[in-house]
Amino acid sequence: AIRSYETKIFDEIWLVISPANPHKEIKTLADEKHRLYMAQLALQNIDYPIYPCDIEFSLPKPSYTIHTLSALQQKFPNNKFSILLGADNMERLHEWKNIEEILYHHSIYIYNRSNAKTENLYANIKMLEMPLVDISSTEIRSRIKENLPIDYFVCDTVKEYIHKYHLYS
Repeated sequence: AIRSYETKIFDEIWLVISPANPHKEIKTLADEKHRLYMAQLALQNIDYPIYPCDIEFSLPKPSYTIHTLSALQQKFPNNKFSILLGADNMERLHEWKNIEEILYHHSIYIYNRSNAKTENLYANIKMLEMPLVDISSTEIRSRIKENLPIDYFVCDTVKEYIHKYHLYS
């Protein structure tokens, strides 16, 4: 495994905000513009080149990774794109549209999450070793719905934004 916290693997990380993920129920998600703004709030004081990306807003719905990667490569032909993915998503990779084509052209880097199945069934997938931060967006949405605090899950500006617009409640 690659120790990502000791080695700079990526020049930049683009956090792609997906308006219509085919593997998630749209009704559980806030509007994509809210999610983009919350990502901007969360990342504004991060000392690493990580940026929110709204490229999928202009792509056909649902958002398939193969289409996103093609659009990014077309718009930025000198960049090499990889995917950074939580291990909890590995067990569904076989369901991804054109996964073989994605893996032929791009590397996928997997960071572990607790209770995640991490069996690597594909070539061109690299496991990352990094400190575990056991926070999921599903858990945050659930905590909001149950009126539980989210103080240690999101930064103050994001928490205030969520409460201001009554997101996920």
